[in-house]
Amino acid sequence: MLLLHLAIIIILAKVFAFLSTRIRVPPIIGMIVTGLILGPTLIGFMESDEVIHALAIIGVNILLFIAGLETDLSLLRKQKVTSMFVAVGGVTLPFIGGFILSMVSHLSLIQGLIVGTILTATSVSITVAVLHGVDKLRSVEGTVILGAAVLDDIIGVLLLTFIFAVAGVQTSIVVTIIKLFAYLIVASLVGYFLFPPLMYRVERLRLPHVEVAIGLSLAFIYAWSAQLVGIASITGAYLAGLFLARTRLQRKIATGMEIFSEVMFGPIFFVNVGLEANLRHLVVNPTFVLLFVLLAILLKMFGAMGGAKLAKLDTRTSLKIGVGMTPRGEVALIVGTLALSYGYIGLPIFNATVVMVLVTSVLAPLLLYRLYGGTASASY
Repeated sequence: MLLLHLAIIIILAKVFAFLSTRIRVPPIIGMIVTGLILGPTLIGFMESDEVIHALAIIGVNILLFIAGLETDLSLLRKQKVTSMFVAVGGVTLPFIGGFILSMVSHLSLIQGLIVGTILTATSVSITVAVLHGVDKLRSVEGTVILGAAVLDDIIGVLLLTFIFAVAGVQTSIVVTIIKLFAYLIVASLVGYFLFPPLMYRVERLRLPHVEVAIGLSLAFIYAWSAQLVGIASITGAYLAGLFLARTRLQRKIATGMEIFSEVMFGPIFFVNVGLEANLRHLVVNPTFVLLFVLLAILLKMFGAMGGAKLAKLDTRTSLKIGVGMTPRGEVALIVGTLALSYGYIGLPIFNATVVMVLVTSVLAPLLLYRLYGGTASASY
């Protein structure tokens, strides 16, 4: 049945992606809707099992690997201060807003801190797909969003570690900080000094597509090692792409990976977003969910936008950055799942997180698409 399910996912993802472009909607929306239709929310034909989930994880890491390969390094260095402002603004406002909402809703202190942390999480996978579709990954806003997302991930991990330490979970904040910065330093040194000579030797092997195979392997190693120290795997994959972008094989690797991603792994990732949702049996407090989702969108958008404005970017570019930072995904769900497993939150908060992830995953690309004049291609 697995092979049949994969065939149906890939075919229908392409069909709905095409139909989406016909009504001037980003193709990834069509693929998420495909998952909602096939999954337990509507007809219940299939669910996200371990294999499909694993393929989806591969897909999102490949997507961020490609983003790293296509990032303009000189522009990234120039916009590093802007990225920092955007990351800090995009974390601070949602965290404070989530905490206040929790206190007004009579939740506990720990629950308030966890809700705030859930709202800080950014998942730029969907934003990257939209920017790739409109050929804006190498723009100022694309570069700032990717740079801010890496910082955002680090801040989120530190926040979560601190909160779990306060809650009594056995974790050392100092050890976590050391592991995070050790990873970033080692990954940067290896990528900067070893990747260029390594890829030079790979090129001399003259084997079919060997540069793509080695590049992908390095991305997976970076993704695995990032996950090992508590950072999202996509951050490691992005960093691998970033350093491989300095090599002479950058274009060959990127071209090979784009085909690899668009044919199979990209569609599986986006369809899986819909498959993992079950909107039939959500136990929610409607008022809390509505406020939770609104705060997730508005505070992340205005926080990131405010950071961009402080860095003296123009209003339209700042708005694109704010919208691009609003999607939530695997990071928010991981925080919610961990908190639920430790018993610090109940199903209503976790289900509100699921709804928030779905809404932001659909709304952000729609808004970005409009801001870019509806010029997205049928990529993915």
